[in-house]
Amino acid sequence: MAAKIFISYSHRDEEFKDDLQIGLATLKNNGHIAAWDDRAIMAGDEWDHEIKDALYKADIILLLVSPNFLASRYVREQEIKIAMERHRNPADPAVVVPIIIRPSDWKDNAFSSLQALPKNSKPVSTWSNYDEAMLDVVSGIKKLVMRKHVVRPPSPTSPPAANSNPTSNSNSNPNFSNLDANALKDLIGAGKTKKVIDTLLADQSLDEDLRDQIQIIQSRFSANKREQIMDTLSSTEIRQANNKINRDLLLILDEI
Repeated sequence: MAAKIFISYSHRDEEFKDDLQIGLATLKNNGHIAAWDDRAIMAGDEWDHEIKDALYKADIILLLVSPNFLASRYVREQEIKIAMERHRNPADPAVVVPIIIRPSDWKDNAFSSLQALPKNSKPVSTWSNYDEAMLDVVSGIKKLVMRKHVVRPPSPTSPPAANSNPTSNSNSNPNFSNLDANALKDLIGAGKTKKVIDTLLADQSLDEDLRDQIQIIQSRFSANKREQIMDTLSSTEIRQANNKINRDLLLILDEI
């Protein structure tokens, strides 16, 4: 099933939004995504209802961040608000991704703790090569889509090798040759999320896509710690955010 993508943007940044839609064409043509923005609203539709309906149905919510975006009252009070409510709900699998398209004062906003695109949160407009910036953004979205929606079943012609030691918990996945998934899950249950993240990132055999995923989780975990220290979120909100991080880690460990 195609991942539903919602694009939140200011109409003053429509040129960038259109370029992003073009960049996502391969993913759309291959049936991996269905990308929606408010230009899909037809004459006679109730625009507020259509936007919120698409926003609540989205698997991935892209925030095209610019001064115009941040200045939009509707974006701030409706789209960002709903996106972050979904992000903080541990039972909601939606992912929110800020895309920094022009330099702006976005660090104090609700989404500032989230891993942004392009690389190093460098605004697209400041890259020396616009096409390279766009490719970096599209590649980041593609990695996320593939992680969330592509399931690789075991090959029917390659049965698992016999285990000479039935009591061993060793990992047979070559991408995690030095890790014990069950032991790491036990650490999560014991509240040692940081140790699990550090252990995963320390494994030199970790492939690039999984390392990117874990680094995003690490960023979210660090942001939660900062908000806890600064007392900007309630204890319930912190607990819900950490539960979602732990759930995402467990999903990764299930692949081991």
